[in-house]
Amino acid sequence: MKDKNSSVAGEYFSYFVPCVLMAIATQSASIIDKVFIGNFVNPVEMGAANACVPITQFVYTLSVLIGVGASAVISVLKGQKKEEDCNRVLGAAVLWSIFFGFLFLIFLIVCSDFVLAFLLKDKSIQELAKAYYLIFIFMVPFRLVSSVVQNISRADGFPKIGSVAVIVSNICNVFFNWLFMGPMEMGVRGASYGTLICFFVECVINLSYFLCKGRTFKLWFKGALAKTGSIFSMGLSACIGTGLIAFKLVILNNLAEKLNGESGLVVMAVCLSCLSLASMFSAGANNAMLPLAGKYFGSKDMENFKCVIKFSAITLFLFTTVVVILLEFFAGAFTHLHGVQNEVEVYLCVQSIRIYAVSLYGMCFTFFMIYLLPVIGKKLISTMMSICEGFAFIVPLCFVFSSFMGLKGIWVAFIVTEILTAGVYFEGNKISKKN
Repeated sequence: MKDKNSSVAGEYFSYFVPCVLMAIATQSASIIDKVFIGNFVNPVEMGAANACVPITQFVYTLSVLIGVGASAVISVLKGQKKEEDCNRVLGAAVLWSIFFGFLFLIFLIVCSDFVLAFLLKDKSIQELAKAYYLIFIFMVPFRLVSSVVQNISRADGFPKIGSVAVIVSNICNVFFNWLFMGPMEMGVRGASYGTLICFFVECVINLSYFLCKGRTFKLWFKGALAKTGSIFSMGLSACIGTGLIAFKLVILNNLAEKLNGESGLVVMAVCLSCLSLASMFSAGANNAMLPLAGKYFGSKDMENFKCVIKFSAITLFLFTTVVVILLEFFAGAFTHLHGVQNEVEVYLCVQSIRIYAVSLYGMCFTFFMIYLLPVIGKKLISTMMSICEGFAFIVPLCFVFSSFMGLKGIWVAFIVTEILTAGVYFEGNKISKKN
């Protein structure tokens, strides 16, 4: 038994390490942009550029729907040894990523004024964000195709390609952010050019998967679209959760702007960096767990399936604890890292970070279950958790708590939301067992 557990642990961590490195590099792109803008330009423009984060989140949502959905389907089919179906799933995923990538880009170009007005209410801040937005949006097709191929290459046993892609691309991001905003003095536009180059490089490296001789999956387009339903069905619950985050961020940005003006936007930018920090390990654990859980569940090897879940849950809890402790004790240093010097804004950021950090335990648990439940046939519970955590609980609670607690109420609402969402899981699981 111990030898078998050790074998599964070794397999899990062979996925976990590159997945975490990949997630660190992916999430750090957002933090890097904010740090450079906050220090080389000013914190207000950092807050304005941060208003574009929902666009990135929506692209990530599409990549979850297609990439995570395809990865989960392929992992189960791989366990069942249905190779031709795996090839068709790959073909469908690539086609849909290209289609949605260019469709969304065209929408963002044609409706740029509408989108900016939706993201920000103050017209002067909209103008600050526009310089970043008009360049930044061209990353959309590269980001989407790259993420989808990355998920599938990982399911095929090539997790290192994605790791190399995001690490190299983020090194490029740091260099070009420094070059464009430092010596070349391009201001906030420099950050957008750096991000665009970053995602282009990432896409090129991830596409090198199709040149790997040892890959299992082939790119089949014939009959591929017939697999669309299974892909979207498997990725739907996680997609709903991440998609609602995009709308949630828009609403909360507007609420923070209404409560504290420019300072509210600065606080939102810094606190979302905390979310990025926690998501590095959450995404790493979940992405490592998904292909292995799918493979063992598909082959009905429940002993190894449970081992994978156990290792993933323990690892996620330990890393989340480290992040929470760091944020609680070094909230001030994290705030200053973003170039925030105004005493009032520093106080608001530190207060918000310390409250918000507590909710990260709940966030990590929720997304762990959202990824796992569809694999074991409990899509409804996963979908309900996504809706509740992503929008149904958090938005009304933010308005309620902020009405008498101010900006602090937003972060208290996050803690209450995660507690209520955990309740949805336990109640849903109890009902499903009875049925």
